[in-house]
Amino acid sequence: MIDGLKIQMSTEELECRLRERVLWHEQAAEEYEADWRRPENEREDPLMPEHIIEHEMREHREQAATLEMLQEHLVANEIYQLTEMDLRFADLVPDFHMEHVAPRRKDSGSAGPGTVSFLEP
Repeated sequence: MIDGLKIQMSTEELECRLRERVLWHEQAAEEYEADWRRPENEREDPLMPEHIIEHEMREHREQAATLEMLQEHLVANEIYQLTEMDLRFADLVPDFHMEHVAPRRKDSGSAGPGTVSFLEP
């Protein structure tokens, strides 16, 4: 009997996927910081309050740091059996909910989870 849906990933694949997410969050944080440093009338969304931009920047930096810590503590040459909760914690699948989240920056080279299949390396 199989207990639920789980995905198996090698240490190498999981490390690669975590690295991609770290880079994405770092880029997103840099985009928010660049916007935050601009004069209000030159920002991508001039109506977005400064504290929201700072919050988004901080959230992305914290998420990058968390994922980097995970990546650095993987056990070499293992197979990880990941549950849905594990995949969400590792930011490898989108979080489906109806709450408002700040939209990604338009014309950004970064893409969030879910814009590309999480099964593709």
